[in-house]
Amino acid sequence: MLWKGKSVQVFPISIAYRLFGNFANTISHKLNLSEIIVRSGLKISPQGYCSIFLFYLLLIVLPASTIASILLLILFSSFLFLVLPPLCALFVFLVFHFYPRVRISLRVSGVESELPFISTYFSMLSLSHVPLFRGFERLSSQNVFPWFKFESEVFFTDYKFFSKDPMQSIKFLAYNHPCKDFRDYLDSYIRSVESGGYPSSSLMDYTLKLGERFSNKLKNFASDVNVFGDLIVTLFLFLPLGLIGIFMIMNPLNALLFLKLYAFIFTPLIAFSIFIIIDYSQLKFPFRFSNYKRVLLFSIPSFFITLLILLNLGVSFPLLFTISSTVLLAPLSIFHEYNVIKCRVIDSGLSKFIRDISDYIKVGLSVENALILDSSRSYGKALDDIIRSINLSLTSSMKSISDIFNDIISRVNSWFAKRIFWLFGEAVSTGGGRSEIFSHLSKFCWEYNEFKRRVENELKLYILVGYFSSLMLIFVSYQLIGFLSFFEFGYSIPSQIIFFNVDKSVIIELNSTINSMIILTSFFIGILVGKISGGTIFAGFKHALVSCYICILGIYGGARLW
Repeated sequence: MLWKGKSVQVFPISIAYRLFGNFANTISHKLNLSEIIVRSGLKISPQGYCSIFLFYLLLIVLPASTIASILLLILFSSFLFLVLPPLCALFVFLVFHFYPRVRISLRVSGVESELPFISTYFSMLSLSHVPLFRGFERLSSQNVFPWFKFESEVFFTDYKFFSKDPMQSIKFLAYNHPCKDFRDYLDSYIRSVESGGYPSSSLMDYTLKLGERFSNKLKNFASDVNVFGDLIVTLFLFLPLGLIGIFMIMNPLNALLFLKLYAFIFTPLIAFSIFIIIDYSQLKFPFRFSNYKRVLLFSIPSFFITLLILLNLGVSFPLLFTISSTVLLAPLSIFHEYNVIKCRVIDSGLSKFIRDISDYIKVGLSVENALILDSSRSYGKALDDIIRSINLSLTSSMKSISDIFNDIISRVNSWFAKRIFWLFGEAVSTGGGRSEIFSHLSKFCWEYNEFKRRVENELKLYILVGYFSSLMLIFVSYQLIGFLSFFEFGYSIPSQIIFFNVDKSVIIELNSTINSMIILTSFFIGILVGKISGGTIFAGFKHALVSCYICILGIYGGARLW
């Protein structure tokens, strides 16, 4: 059996296996981990994975948590700390259980996001009569498609060291891969080869039908988004308003506890669950989180300093949460919006650039001459600078076109432009700059960019749902608080019997709790609608902060008018 993927090298596995190997074999067979580990791509056997789990659980986590619980029991004289060891053991088991499954999910989403580009690349190879396994060989030495670099390494590990037959290695990859679209793609190629047909036709058919596939995916996701919108409005608007109304009128004292539980526990859990569901069903576009690490490292110290200052000043929770969240998330949001705007300018002109290059090559010009002629056109300042840089390299350096485009790729931030420029270089180096290859690339570039634009336009409307929900939550909540204020000194019905009396301190605390609930709920609504419309959590930060400031204005300004 071949165990492939990201290596689990936290300590020598041989030590853990020597200690717990027999028990680990039993656990791995009972839990049927073999298929899960292979599909996750982890470079470890099921027995080795279970050995690591037992090593951590029995020799590190349980002894450390037991000692800590005994010390806490002695210091605080509370038997509540005795639950610490079983809780830690449960946490380790959950990590052990879900880590391979999370890896499978990441592998599927990564391959799905890159598959349209890779299928186009394989189609270009088929037009040049280059076998598919040569494409895997090329993909294993590039960094533009990180997930298919990993898949190519998986393929070559099996090809070089086990099967020695490229078709057998392709079958192995297709059989064990968790992504259904990629399995179907490889199965189609395998059937075409085994039936004696032309494998190039199956590769071309898949790419030529990309437009139809994109339209179907957009329709399916649009119907899913309607469900997500209904869930957000129901769980974050109607549910809290209903609970506020029922508990405040029936039993204001118990309402305090329940509203705190809902605001600080249930709301984050519900938001996290919906976020996972959205991410699972969402249209996958490539995205690199590593670009935001520097900004995040800069924001975290500022966040803690701001938090300490606000705590010492004793500001209310809505202001504390909003200001500290702004310090932490605003730099990330600004950086994300800057990248989106900059990349959109390049992406919008890139399709026209590839189309014009294709048209020049169709009339008999070489790629070099087509690039020189194309430099006289305008595609936007950012892309024009890139084209001028390409022409300057062509005229003043000895580099090949592939090397020139590799240099351009390293300087471009747009993931779409990186991939198209890489395909452009491959169209020259592998396909020789033939007109049918560039026509194929131009068609794909145009369809994919149009698909991206349609997705963005379809989902913009859902941003208004988040802002509307925040406003409605504030308005109705303050109407209910105002209604409860009538009972501050008791309410008499005509028979002079007191209906009930609510102490003023209870109303003040209820008001504070509801304000906290409103600010947290609005924040998570913004995160979710931003995730739906922008595709990433970074797109949600902007809408979350805007929702928070809408709530702040409503709580401290508009509430008096309401």
